[in-house]
Amino acid sequence: EAVREAGYVARPLQVSHAFHTKIVAPAGESLAKILKTMDLRPPVIPIVSNVLGDFYPMGPGVVPEMIDLLGRQVYSPVQFVKGLNTLYDAGARLFVELGPKRILYGFVEDVLGAREGVVSLFTNHPRIGDAASVNLALCGLYAAGLGYGLAVKEQREPVVVERREIAQSTPIAGSVSVAEEKTLEPFPRPVLTEADRYIELGKLFTEFLDRGFRIYSQGKAQQTSVEVVITGAALGLPGVDRVFDDANIERMLRGDVFIEPIPMHLRQQMVEKNITRLVKSESGEGRFEIIKDLNDVIKLAARARDFDLVSDFGFPEDRIPALDRVTKLAIAAGIDALRDAGIPLVMHYKTTTKGTMLPDRWMLPEELRDDTGIIFASAFPGYDSYAEIISGFYQDQIRKERLKELRSLYALANSLGSNGLAEEIRQRIESLQQEIEKNPYQFDRRFLFRVLSMGHSQFAEYIGARGPNTATNAACASGTQAVGIGCDWIRTGRCRRVIIISADDITSENLMGWFGSGFLASGSAATDEIVEEAATPFDRRRHGLIIGMGAS
Repeated sequence: EAVREAGYVARPLQVSHAFHTKIVAPAGESLAKILKTMDLRPPVIPIVSNVLGDFYPMGPGVVPEMIDLLGRQVYSPVQFVKGLNTLYDAGARLFVELGPKRILYGFVEDVLGAREGVVSLFTNHPRIGDAASVNLALCGLYAAGLGYGLAVKEQREPVVVERREIAQSTPIAGSVSVAEEKTLEPFPRPVLTEADRYIELGKLFTEFLDRGFRIYSQGKAQQTSVEVVITGAALGLPGVDRVFDDANIERMLRGDVFIEPIPMHLRQQMVEKNITRLVKSESGEGRFEIIKDLNDVIKLAARARDFDLVSDFGFPEDRIPALDRVTKLAIAAGIDALRDAGIPLVMHYKTTTKGTMLPDRWMLPEELRDDTGIIFASAFPGYDSYAEIISGFYQDQIRKERLKELRSLYALANSLGSNGLAEEIRQRIESLQQEIEKNPYQFDRRFLFRVLSMGHSQFAEYIGARGPNTATNAACASGTQAVGIGCDWIRTGRCRRVIIISADDITSENLMGWFGSGFLASGSAATDEIVEEAATPFDRRRHGLIIGMGAS
């Protein structure tokens, strides 16, 4: 605002930090440290430094000075005008901008346009197009006298052809008979039945798909012996403050315990389900028991702490309402795995009607989008949202039914002259009305997006992956099955890389009471209260599993 008040034109820049200011000076120091570890060498051609507006030092022993200039470049003003004049004074007359648009091209026109012999060219402008821009630049270079090239004409030895005299042939006496003209009968065509027509159409369609696949895969033959490797991984664990902490793998290998006691209100939910469970004796015989006491329900679980996909992973906040809890976990795992694999998400731009480019969103680099596949592996996708939505609906219905009953009782109490009872009922009516107003029910228009197994398509749309994507559910083996499918995709040439996102969490507030009851009823859940007695894998004392969550 101060710049505009001073009479200058000021526009906000779409950048992540205040580059070329002292605010980012610490970044310059870090950059210099990194550069010192690299094999930098003095320039062999003159290069202008944006920090000085003058040439980089050349010759032996100048690398430390070069590193200092490169580090300062992050937070120093750009001496572009001075640099252009330095180049002009050194004899440069032709300036070519290699990059998007033509901003630097325009700077050259503004700074050196009035000086003799200056030619400025651009090579990539959105209104013209990539190829056309490059061709225009080549024409400009040719017109500037640089079109003579370096081609050398190929010297070929002359080919000597031996001349031969051809003897004149003697004509053969006799007459040539002309074949009698005959009418050719049409070639008999096979009579196709209805079934034959469908078979022929099927063959035609199969050929069409086969040729289409060959064109799509750019003629690459299907490969069956491709070596498939894992280049990135992510791990989301329960019982830790940050679900996707970088130290999670170390915690797993160290044998840390992530199992915790279940809150009493969740245990009470299981008691209220009126569960008849299967109990197995040491002899192998079974019997059925009705659970009536808190001592008989699940007491331990590996539950997740809260995590924020927006603040922790930069996910767009306006997309969150369409995601289930499991989908959020899976997307977080996918983003973390991309980071571990060194695959970046880069800013993509959209072209306006005026031909200008505006920042759009972060996605995979364009060259990776078509051959990146996504597989979403989950045994319980969308269930948390489904339980939350259904519960909200019935809670609203119960409140309204109670309100109707209380109003009837209030009218009856007034008619009987029970003033004290009527006042008590009136207060309850008022409290219930406030509760209904505070928690109004409205059907969620994103219902389908939240409850369906759509993690693969939602993640693919978010990162811009256009390869094959699907979801799989094989219970505990869902992730393993997804790895097998991904390997098949890569070996058959359907894509070059596959991102597998896997997550499940039935220990949430919405699901623990239901799925805990389900495992209790089947007799497969441990009911111990001490972790050391419950978590005994591969032990004869083990009598059930411990419910948990996870993402990878």
